Amino acid sequence: MALRILFCSLVVLMVSFHFANFALSTTSSVDTTAEVGTAFYEEAEALLNWKASLDNQNKSLLSSWVGDRPCNNWDGITCDDLELGVTRLNLSNSGLKGMLYNLNFSSFPNLLTIDLSTNLLYGTIPDSIGDLSKLTHLDFSSNNLSGSLPLEMGNLGNLSYLILQNNKLSGSIPREIGKLGNLILLYLSNNNFSGSIPQEVEMMRSLTELDLGNNFLTGPIPASIGNLGNLTKIILQYNSLSGSLPQEIGKLGNLFSLNVWSNELSGSIPREIGMMGKLDLLFLLSNNFSGSIPQEVGMMRSLTQLDLSNNFLTGAIPTSIGNLSKLRQLYLYSNSLSGSIPEELGSLKYVFVVQLLNNSLTGPIPASIEKMSSLLDLNVYGNKLSGSIPSTIGNLTMLTSLILMMNELSGCVPVEMNNLTRLTNLQLSYNNFVGQLPPQICQSGMLVLFGAVNNHFIGPIPKSLKNCSSLLRVGLMETI
Repeated sequence: MALRILFCSLVVLMVSFHFANFALSTTSSVDTTAEVGTAFYEEAEALLNWKASLDNQNKSLLSSWVGDRPCNNWDGITCDDLELGVTRLNLSNSGLKGMLYNLNFSSFPNLLTIDLSTNLLYGTIPDSIGDLSKLTHLDFSSNNLSGSLPLEMGNLGNLSYLILQNNKLSGSIPREIGKLGNLILLYLSNNNFSGSIPQEVEMMRSLTELDLGNNFLTGPIPASIGNLGNLTKIILQYNSLSGSLPQEIGKLGNLFSLNVWSNELSGSIPREIGMMGKLDLLFLLSNNFSGSIPQEVGMMRSLTQLDLSNNFLTGAIPTSIGNLSKLRQLYLYSNSLSGSIPEELGSLKYVFVVQLLNNSLTGPIPASIEKMSSLLDLNVYGNKLSGSIPSTIGNLTMLTSLILMMNELSGCVPVEMNNLTRLTNLQLSYNNFVGQLPPQICQSGMLVLFGAVNNHFIGPIPKSLKNCSSLLRVGLMETI
């Protein structure tokens, strides 16, 4: 009898324990569902409050924003996992006008990407942006945002893309930006940022593209930029940066594009620049660089565009430029370069623009020019070139613009120039040419601009020139 009572007691105890566990499990499930529901409600409330604050509530776009479930086909909203809630907000190019300040970013703990680019948003970026600890992609570009970057942005340790160009942001670039160790792209161009480039930029070792162009930045380019070995693009154009181009720049072996034009950089172009073997674009124009062009420039065998114009460079054009077999555009104008045009320039068989105007170059136009079979534009205006035009120039059948004016060239214009049937601009003025103009100089009817004043030509005006209906401007006075 006692054993039966004990057995029954054990059964009752086990059944009670089972129901207690079931009740606990059910309560836990209800609590979790409640938490998820609350999260959805908070996100929906934040989005609807922002929608209500917009100056131009775009009903056609945001008409789907109703109810309290943003994951249910709300336009621009993505939920990768329903339990996580909103993970992506993409309303790019949606005509939205209003303030970011009215969007409570703290309500979106699982947000991964935000793209509100190309809208009409204005006002400041709220400090609460720093609460988005999981964020990897932030794009507010092409709006009217103003004010400074919040220091709290340094909390976005997972951020890979920070794209804020084409706004009205101002103030300095905060040192806290160095905390973004996973950043790959940093685009802050076309704003009103001032102050110097922070040294902490060297801490962003994952950075591949840095664009700070078109701002009001001052001070030097930090030498520590050479530690960013993954960089492929540096754009610093249209600022007021000063000091020299750091020699550490040569450590950037993966760099594809270096653009620092229109600053106040000075000193010589460092020889270490030749170590950037992958460089495709080198734009150092409109600065205060002096000294000679280093021979090491010829080591950058991947270059397609080289622009060193509008500086204070002296000395000769280095012969090593002939090694740049991929070069398409060469701009060396408005410097103080001297010496002759090197014969090695003829090795640039793919170059289509060569502009050497406004220098102090002497000697003849090299006969090797005939090898530059892709040349479209040759401009040597305002030098001290002498000798005659080589007859080999007639082989440049792709040429559309030839500007030789303001030199000391002499002799007859070779009849082979009749072969240049694509010429639209031919300027021979202010030289010492003699003899007659080639009779078929405008036989193709393509010539639009022609100048030959202040020479010593004789004989009649060529009939082809008289009948050239395409001409808009012609200068022959004091010539024939």
